[in-house]
Amino acid sequence: MMKALCFFSVCWIASALAENAESEILRAKAKFMQVGMDDTADPCEDFWRYANGKRDPGEYEQEQLNEVGRILRVFNPKHVNTSLETVKNLYTNCMDNPQSFFKQVQNNRSTQVEEIEAVISKIASGEATKSPETYLAAFKEVYSLLFKFGSKLFDDFISDIVGFPILLLPPPFLLKGFVNENPYTFLGKVTDDTNKFLSDIFGANLNLRNFTFVIYFPAGNKTDMKTVLSKLSAELRKTLEVKEFERCEQFILASFPFHYEKILFDFWGLETIKKADAQYRADLGVLAKTVNTTFKFSNVLSENMTHLLEERVKGNRFFGLAHPLFEDDMFYKHFSNLTLNLPYQNRWLNKWTHALRAAEGKDYTFMAIPEPTFNAFHTTLTQLTVIDAPIVKPLFFHPSFSSLLRFSGTGFIVGHELGHDFDESLRRLYKLDSTYTQIYDCLYEYYNSQCDPQMPGSCIDPKNNIDENFADVFGAQMAYLAYKRDVEVNGVGRRPQGKILDGLSDDQLFWSIWHKE
Repeated sequence: MMKALCFFSVCWIASALAENAESEILRAKAKFMQVGMDDTADPCEDFWRYANGKRDPGEYEQEQLNEVGRILRVFNPKHVNTSLETVKNLYTNCMDNPQSFFKQVQNNRSTQVEEIEAVISKIASGEATKSPETYLAAFKEVYSLLFKFGSKLFDDFISDIVGFPILLLPPPFLLKGFVNENPYTFLGKVTDDTNKFLSDIFGANLNLRNFTFVIYFPAGNKTDMKTVLSKLSAELRKTLEVKEFERCEQFILASFPFHYEKILFDFWGLETIKKADAQYRADLGVLAKTVNTTFKFSNVLSENMTHLLEERVKGNRFFGLAHPLFEDDMFYKHFSNLTLNLPYQNRWLNKWTHALRAAEGKDYTFMAIPEPTFNAFHTTLTQLTVIDAPIVKPLFFHPSFSSLLRFSGTGFIVGHELGHDFDESLRRLYKLDSTYTQIYDCLYEYYNSQCDPQMPGSCIDPKNNIDENFADVFGAQMAYLAYKRDVEVNGVGRRPQGKILDGLSDDQLFWSIWHKE
């Protein structure tokens, strides 16, 4: 009997602690919301000012960096004698004397200049374009240095891989303006050993299932070969321009993003991550049903368009927070070694090389890895939506939050990204009839020449922004309908409380949060 009472007592204490923690998070959310609201503004005239008028974006960004610093300073015995301790020590060294640390980051080039000049001289002399073989060798050498020294060509590496799934070397935008034909060809057609070719560039085998590699190979055309290599050389010189940092937290996030993310996940704890991921995926289910119902019972779409849109809803795949890369066994197996000669320039070696080794033999979607920065993206062709870690972390999201709070924030962001699955990019994939394209026309007319009241010369150009405009409207509508759908089943739940917030209806609170997020 005593054991049973003790067990009940422990459970009650644990439950009470959890409830207190959830209440504290809700209070913090309410405080965050109210601090930025300007209740002197008329929400019908200037809703942005009402919801955000007292918020300083710069101050908010600094607070996010403060949080990164607090997490980096937390001692975790699991990190002792690991690469994570090395990253934390780098942060400590930076904090001891940021000015001196950043000066060293700016001035230290190791052998970077010599390696770059050597390959550029080879290209300028014409040696690299003597034959298709010499071109291929020079191409590989330049690309390996671009990767080694942190070229911005790899900034969108994840979305490039999971979005097609074809990796184009180099990306088409770099060749814009001089290519008359399309000499991209499968890598396997120009080299007998694609694994070695890619391994020499990335330091890992890019052995991903359902994935293709394509290279720009203007065989026999020396002019095009030299142009391609010259453009890559220009990108290589840009790697000598090292980003200037103001804070040590920025340096860590930029140089060791996946190491910091592992530190962050360990700080949150596995159970917290699982709960957040489970609630996020449950909300996705509600959102997807809402979108499907909206299309299915539309009274303006043709039968063919309704069927097409319903099929696209079914084809979407979503990737959440719980990625196997950040589980202890996999992370320490692949992320134990760090390249520290040039920490910032070598960031792709410390990020993508390790991730690609972990992904070897797996489906290309393994590379849909959440980042530690606040972002999300959708790929129309492969229909994948990837969110980054801060989108499902307090105070933005918490599994204990009511649907009012969850769908007005994270729900809108995911709804926005899902909206890109139905924006004007569909024209490139299907023949759309007027029952659907009239939506684009309507949005074009609505947004055409809308200008900022504070800066009348700053106006929306719907011709260039229609996809984002569509995704915003779609995301807001679907998030709101999903919230109402969930409330019908589970009720409104606990609201954030405060002098201003208490005067708002549930729907007014939803839109206030949506506008704030």
